[in-house]
Amino acid sequence: MWNTFEPTLQKRLSDLDESATTAERVHAGLLELLPSGSGSIEAVAQRLGTSTRTLQRRLSQEHKNFQTVLNDTREKLARHYLKSSDMTGSARCR
Repeated sequence: MWNTFEPTLQKRLSDLDESATTAERVHAGLLELLPSGSGSIEAVAQRLGTSTRTLQRRLSQEHKNFQTVLNDTREKLARHYLKSSDMTGSARCR
């Protein structure tokens, strides 16, 4: 599945400009990292070229936290996978 979504996710990440919020940058980083099994704050901070503490502080300034952004991103990815899948409803539950 990663091979299917990776080019689009790479483009989204590269399209982020200076006006993107820290939460948007974290979301984009997570979109790239989660399908490959990595979604830690350390991995996202490294991806964004910052320290974990600086990332937490910037999110806090936006009245956000990493766990909230992570949960929202996971939910959006799950919904996307369900919409994109050709599996039946009963097969999804297994």
